[in-house]
Amino acid sequence: MKMLAWLSVIVLSIVAIGLVTFWRRGARAGQIAAFLAAGWWLIWTLGASTLFVGYALSGGLQSFQVALILFVLVITCAAFWWHSWNKAKQRQLETEKQKLRNNVVSLERDFEDLSISRDLAPNGTLYGTKDHRRELEAQLKGAQKNLLVLSGWVSDYAINGHLKRLISNAIGR
Repeated sequence: MKMLAWLSVIVLSIVAIGLVTFWRRGARAGQIAAFLAAGWWLIWTLGASTLFVGYALSGGLQSFQVALILFVLVITCAAFWWHSWNKAKQRQLETEKQKLRNNVVSLERDFEDLSISRDLAPNGTLYGTKDHRRELEAQLKGAQKNLLVLSGWVSDYAINGHLKRLISNAIGR
């Protein structure tokens, strides 16, 4: 039971020293503190204890304690690395979110700046896809200033080379 208590003290001291330093100074400092604590326990396990208590561990118990110290160190540092990586990703997402917000504001301003005539009147009733296509091509050929096309049905198939040229010509006017 005494050995189990010592192993618990070793594990808790490595994790606690790393966490306290992490909360006060950040992930990198937490890693360094965990390395220092683990280094101290490795030195103690591998023979420094003879200077203070008069005996040292040997055999399987020493190997187990060294393996436990290294395992706890790796897990602690991995947790600090994961936290740092996660924080970096959060900052990156916040930056992207702000860029998208700025783009939305810019698009809203651009949309408000469009001068759309209030006296719009339909050109007639369109029946079928052929009528819609003919009307779209006619509007693209005749557009002088603005052309607003609202369609939930436009597909890659509909935007062929001919329509792309008409759009390009309309933009050039």
